[in-house]
Amino acid sequence: MTKIVPASANAQSSAAEQDDEPQFIPCIPEGYLSILDLLAQPVGGKNGKSVRVFYPRKYFSASLEVFAVALIVCWLITLISNPNQIWDHPGYDIIGAYNPCYGWDYAPSSYFGLTICSVNVFLTWRYAWFEGLRTHLSNPDGWPICSIQTFAKWTPIMLAFSSNAWLLLWIIGPADGNWNAHTALFMIYAVSSYLVCMGNYLEMRWGPRSHVIRRQHTIFIVVYGFGSLLLPICYGIDLALYEPGTDPPVPPWLTQTSDFVWMGCIMFITVFTPPDLPLKLTVELVPDSTDAEEGGVDGWGAGGAVVGDD
Repeated sequence: MTKIVPASANAQSSAAEQDDEPQFIPCIPEGYLSILDLLAQPVGGKNGKSVRVFYPRKYFSASLEVFAVALIVCWLITLISNPNQIWDHPGYDIIGAYNPCYGWDYAPSSYFGLTICSVNVFLTWRYAWFEGLRTHLSNPDGWPICSIQTFAKWTPIMLAFSSNAWLLLWIIGPADGNWNAHTALFMIYAVSSYLVCMGNYLEMRWGPRSHVIRRQHTIFIVVYGFGSLLLPICYGIDLALYEPGTDPPVPPWLTQTSDFVWMGCIMFITVFTPPDLPLKLTVELVPDSTDAEEGGVDGWGAGGAVVGDD
């Protein structure tokens, strides 16, 4: 059985409750890499229960960090194995700039990129579920969620679906030359990731936790929005007006700048987004219907009880 409540709801536990409380694992301190925070958080418990406190947005920022790490490793693989895949990439004729994806579009780096980025399907769907759950738990019983909360709830689901479609990047484009669809898949993911950040910001800014908003959070969401808007505009114009043998209609330096701005923003999402309310996750083992018919469980068996003494 899993029970999830806002962490603040259990702040006033009584001494008797604390004596029976299983191992309590607090939030990992805010670090620069969410993926390390998630991996470093210990898993344990006692009395058949495990308790963990965490920030849902850790899963979101971890997904972007996985993308960035995969991109860096893929570039190293390509530069070592076949650098001409970057310098002679067919996309360069279209935009006149070196897109970060040039380093992982083809084998052997694509093998690594596809394998590692598939992890983001789990991370983004996990985040979408926790974000929606936290939104509902934040409201008193019977209160409907407002439009901002609805936006903050559905944008992670959009990101999760785009993470599934994202894996087609290594099939559409490099394999069939359809760079329009290839770019569209990337842009859907890029815009979705920004909308998730915007949803989190608005929910904090106009909700009861507006006190956590700092100037750097507002500056970041504006800069990130600028990069997320400039990126599809530059690529969209270049793809729509592309004619073989002619220069790209958008100045290449502007397209390259949009790449750098967007990549820089996703690397600092953990640091410059406002902290959401953490969740307290309680997991415990319970007997199923078969165990109930047998009068309980003595030893290992269905339901996963603790081994009993003979």
